[in-house]
Amino acid sequence: MDDIRKRSTNIIIHGLREVPDGDNESRKTAEEDQLQDLLHVMNCDDLSIQGMVQFGVYQDSQDKPRPLKVDLA
Repeated sequence: MDDIRKRSTNIIIHGLREVPDGDNESRKTAEEDQLQDLLHVMNCDDLSIQGMVQFGVYQDSQDKPRPLKVDLA
């Protein structure tokens, strides 16, 4: 039951564009900005993000963006 309660605030986002340039921190910052914009468009401004994790390994030649797991408060 504890595991179910923890997962109840997680969402998986597919198709969020990854920034190809820069280091890991700049990509993460750009992804956070895109996610904030997405939440604003969806009228979910009251949600706060606790953490984000990209699934898979980043590759410059990747055609399809990796899924993003978002932990909400």
